Amino acid sequence: MCYYALTAATANNLTEMKDTILVNLGNLFLDTNRFEEAYAAFKEALELNATNWPAITGLYNYYMAVRQFDRALKLVAENTEAYPVYVRAVSDINKRFPEETDEPDESSEEASEAFLEKRMEELKQVPAVTAGDFVTLLDSEAADKIKRDMDELQVKMQFKCPNIDSLLVYQSFLKMSSTPAQAALKTTIHFSYELTKKMLPETSESAVKKQMEMLESLGIDLDLGFDVENLDELIEDAMRNPGKYENYQPNVKISGTENAEQKAKDMLAGLEKGMSASNTGDPRGIYEELAKTRPEYKVMLINPFSHTNPNDVIIQQKNIQLLSTKRLTYERYMDKVTAKPHEIIIDLKNQYFAEYQELEKEYDQKLDKLHDEYFDDLEDLLIKLDETTSLEQEAKISKEIEELKDDYLVDIHAIHIKYFPRFNNLASSFWSPATMTAAEAYQKIEKYVPQMYNDCMKHIMLISDEKIRDTLENELIAKLTGYIKMGLENAVNAYGMMAPWDIEACGCDEEKLDEIKEREKEREKEREELANKEIQKAMQDRANFLAGVLDENSKYYKEFIKKYEVTCNFGFVKGKISPYKSSYEFGAEAFFIGLKFRSETHHIQNTTTYDGGIKLTGKAGGASIAGKLGFTAKIGSDGQFSPADFDVKAGIEAGVNVGFINIKGGVEASALRGTKEYAELAFTADPFLDVLKRDQQINNMISGLPSITKTFWKGEYSEQP
Repeated sequence: MCYYALTAATANNLTEMKDTILVNLGNLFLDTNRFEEAYAAFKEALELNATNWPAITGLYNYYMAVRQFDRALKLVAENTEAYPVYVRAVSDINKRFPEETDEPDESSEEASEAFLEKRMEELKQVPAVTAGDFVTLLDSEAADKIKRDMDELQVKMQFKCPNIDSLLVYQSFLKMSSTPAQAALKTTIHFSYELTKKMLPETSESAVKKQMEMLESLGIDLDLGFDVENLDELIEDAMRNPGKYENYQPNVKISGTENAEQKAKDMLAGLEKGMSASNTGDPRGIYEELAKTRPEYKVMLINPFSHTNPNDVIIQQKNIQLLSTKRLTYERYMDKVTAKPHEIIIDLKNQYFAEYQELEKEYDQKLDKLHDEYFDDLEDLLIKLDETTSLEQEAKISKEIEELKDDYLVDIHAIHIKYFPRFNNLASSFWSPATMTAAEAYQKIEKYVPQMYNDCMKHIMLISDEKIRDTLENELIAKLTGYIKMGLENAVNAYGMMAPWDIEACGCDEEKLDEIKEREKEREKEREELANKEIQKAMQDRANFLAGVLDENSKYYKEFIKKYEVTCNFGFVKGKISPYKSSYEFGAEAFFIGLKFRSETHHIQNTTTYDGGIKLTGKAGGASIAGKLGFTAKIGSDGQFSPADFDVKAGIEAGVNVGFINIKGGVEASALRGTKEYAELAFTADPFLDVLKRDQQINNMISGLPSITKTFWKGEYSEQP
């Protein structure tokens, strides 16, 4: 009948009648479960009239019959005026969902974070779906009250990060050695440690349970040998009594692994198929796969209109959808601001330690070289000290040992002074970018962790299933705690990369170094005095040199002049040829006459000195008499004599021995110095010795004894007028 009517209406171009017939035919097909034919009938009716309310209703019923709820709700959203109040409310709720926005194709991490920050701020403005959304059109006051209650509840939902501003304020590596900085670092380490203790049982238990649920979904039965529900107590007991579990081996049993691989492949294929269907508007397939491991997605498979209160189901479905969208965005952002800084800081830390080891090697080599040289020199001096027999030499070596030890301690401290700043500069070059990265990351964590908790919890708390609600909240808290812990660890790794090297704590004895400085001042003073004496001597030597006078006992003379001297001896003629002075001497004696003549040429002054004379000796009346006549003369560089350089000397001397008394007297006259007289009175034991020597036996005993003479009075020359 319907086909006949449809043919007649088409032939006579009766559009309104044709619409009605198509809708009736579609409803008939729905009643007989001929869904594809029903869908074709409703779609054809809507092609003739897009606002045909019965056709829209029929298409909505078709979507609901084939369980394509999202398409049904989308159809409602596009035609809100034709539906009841609660359906229009669902339409308004759907309009809240943020539009999907592709992330900009930018390579920099900053741009990516900036995009996600903007996205999080947009999501923050999206409220939770509540019962108030369904009564707004009916009772605005009730809706407002529900909204106020939700706002007040959200204010109470707080999740704060530990405040480590006292550490993040430090921007200078050297200031990290201060007591406040170290206290701030210890506080941050304490926060991280406390979070680790807090997370350990919770994350362990939740992780184990999730893994076991995953294995169950693959058909694998896992018996860990202990009650997973008591895992918290087991872990706490192990932390308190580690020795108790040193050899702990639970009896683990596994079964059902033979089909696990195929089930995993089937699950993956199901997800891929669900994703494909979801892209065409049917998300049921993906929800079915997700629901196998995520219980909250089971709600998405429920037909709201199969319940007496569809609003409750719709509220939960919409909040789960919003939660999934928000959590994905927040987690992407938080992963970036924790994982990437962690990589940067660890990379900087590794680079730092590589360069630090090279510098430390150089530092150690300097110290080792100094140690070796010191102990080698000390050993040499100790050997010399042990071998010396001279007190003067012993004192000199002891002084050298003291100076060596002082120099060693000063040199050690000098290496500290040189290398400690280099160690600090090296650390600072890596510490600065690392701490800047850690500080910026933690500030982002401080801002968005509370926001993520508050924004996600406003959807989680509206899920009616208590078990699912608690699971989602625990997962959220574990995630946020993990982000905070990573942020704290980044800060600890960066700010605690290396403590500054304090030169005042290098281990050297400052008081001893001060004493060494004072001793060094004294030594420097002695060296200056010695240097001044050397300078004065050098000046005097220079003056002597310019005057043609050299010290023949000096080191210089012995090293550079004496080796060129030549001596000669021809009997009564002796001589010496030298770069400094050359001399010749003639001497002869015959009877009572002695003849002597000497010539000396000064090659620097270019002068020659002559001296010589005759000496006569004899006896008169028991007394010995000696007379002498001589002269000295000096020819200058011009080859001429001067009156002051020519002298004639004459003299006579008489002496007598009376027993043990010797008496001597004489007169000497000089053309230049005038006349001088001299006399001498002495007592001698020589006659007594002569008597004793006559005895051969006594003579043998006292042989070799010198003459014994004591002078009692000796006159001096006095110049005559």
